[in-house]
Amino acid sequence: LMFACRQGHVKVVETLLPYASTINARTKNHEESALILAAVNNHRDVVEVLLAHGEVDLHTQDSQGRTALMIACNHKFVGVVDLLLRCPTLDVNQSNAIGFTAFTETALGGSEPICRLLLDHPGVDVNVQDEKGYTALMYAAESGLRWLVQLL
Repeated sequence: LMFACRQGHVKVVETLLPYASTINARTKNHEESALILAAVNNHRDVVEVLLAHGEVDLHTQDSQGRTALMIACNHKFVGVVDLLLRCPTLDVNQSNAIGFTAFTETALGGSEPICRLLLDHPGVDVNVQDEKGYTALMYAAESGLRWLVQLL
């Protein structure tokens, strides 16, 4: 399942899902789940199949504490972010090992479309502080992202 998710083989993923002992297993090296592997490789169709399966854990973190949403935000994969944000059980404010949320990742990356998607999501907290006490606004200001500073 992991290899098929990493490579974006949606039909193979669909075939394997009923037989997968655990959809939330993680790789040994980087502790990536099937969902994370699909997200990091921008395989929107595979992410969609995994989410439809219903047993996928949206909050599984890799070895750096990143979720599929954080990774998709960091890589500016708008389609994957949009799919994940539609999940009613998603904790959009979950943080990684250093306190970054998906919104912090997005503010650092400067993706306006993803920032707008996150800001439209109910429950997003733009004032979450990382381990240094910094917020997304502070990172936006530091990066010179005037449009984001104005939005916030």
